[in-house]
Amino acid sequence: MSQLESIRATFDASNVKRFAHIDVSKPKFVHMITTAKEPTAHKSITKCISDPKFGPDWIKALDHQYDKNDAIKLVSQPTPIEKVPYGTKIHRPVISTKVKKKGDTLFQLVARMCADGSKQEQGIDFEYSYSPTAGAAAIRTLLAIAASYSWLISAMDVTNCFQSTMIPEDELLTIHAPPNYMQWFKDRYPTVKVPVSESGRYVLRILNGIQGDKSIGRKWYLLLKKLLENFGFKCCPTEPSVFFYEQDGVCFILNTSTDDFLCAHSTQQVYDELSEYLQKFFCMTFETKVNKFIYLNLRIISTQHGVSYDQTELIEHKIIKKYFPDWKVGESGLKAVHTPFRTDSQYEIDLLKQLPLTGKDLRDAEIKYGRSFPSILGDIMHVWVWSRLDIGYATTRLSQYTHAPNAAAFAGLYRILRYLATHPHRPIFYPRQPLSDVHELRFKYDAP
Repeated sequence: MSQLESIRATFDASNVKRFAHIDVSKPKFVHMITTAKEPTAHKSITKCISDPKFGPDWIKALDHQYDKNDAIKLVSQPTPIEKVPYGTKIHRPVISTKVKKKGDTLFQLVARMCADGSKQEQGIDFEYSYSPTAGAAAIRTLLAIAASYSWLISAMDVTNCFQSTMIPEDELLTIHAPPNYMQWFKDRYPTVKVPVSESGRYVLRILNGIQGDKSIGRKWYLLLKKLLENFGFKCCPTEPSVFFYEQDGVCFILNTSTDDFLCAHSTQQVYDELSEYLQKFFCMTFETKVNKFIYLNLRIISTQHGVSYDQTELIEHKIIKKYFPDWKVGESGLKAVHTPFRTDSQYEIDLLKQLPLTGKDLRDAEIKYGRSFPSILGDIMHVWVWSRLDIGYATTRLSQYTHAPNAAAFAGLYRILRYLATHPHRPIFYPRQPLSDVHELRFKYDAP
């Protein structure tokens, strides 16, 4: 077996699911349940808490979120809506529900509280509304540099980054009390008397940042940027989500995606110093001295041989389960393809001469392939940009038919989906040392 095949086998062996140990001795502000059937996360929290089977569990998940907000002193004491000064904008609360699978029968119910920022007006309530996120090129560059120089790769995460952002008094938001909040407040603070509201409606003052505030992403980034620059980092002028540190031969590259950081550092000491520095301002979680972790839906594996990343689990979830729900790997029924694009001349003729689908023919094609042409193309383009460079040519060719797809273009997209489904694991690998017994790519051109 060649050196490359041995290394590939090492990474393929790491393609297994691992479940983190849950330390019940510490408060986690999460609600875990064990059930054979996966709970449903309705878009409406009202439907979740009224669910005949999982309603009580969703109420507990809500209480955990309110406990979390209370621990970081996010909201004020409830106030009757009648006492709010005239002209104050009161925003609607939004409870985002999500079910995270932690095992075969173990699930985590998450009920995250946000604010509906649709009432904010640009130029009055906010100016900037974004926080830079590292792109695919920046992440690939970081991993390639780390592999080439044998640097360490780690990750860190800021817990409640928006809630840790201080907001001026005149920019604080006011929201209606979310579902079940008044009952939670009475249970947690039975001795605190809240004035009675004639209408039965209460509001809360958000004392720090919160999701839904359209300016909070920018405010968080400016705070983080200032702290990193004080530590000694320099911001990349063309990629504001990338920071670089160099001092006395010690180097550190930091990719930021709001509150998630991907780190490549030449020594462990500089990582520990940055961790200690940031913990003075935020609650942090760290992933270091491990060989595998998830960052922005990318599974990154770092070993003595090199660094690789893939989106195998994302492809299984977003492609296979979505477009081939009844098909399982190893079973017949889905014909495997070994290239994402047909190379015969007849297919080129079909792409060129077939007329665009319209009316009933277009609707029938969308039903046949499961989604509209732009929707399918969007799912494919995501994995192409981030990790599956092998489908680049096919994706760019077929994207030309987005506004007027024909039958051949639909069939071409379906072929890419089949290719991804039958070849889900294609990691990009950066070796830490030169490889032997590797076939080089050679390009042969016809005469001009």
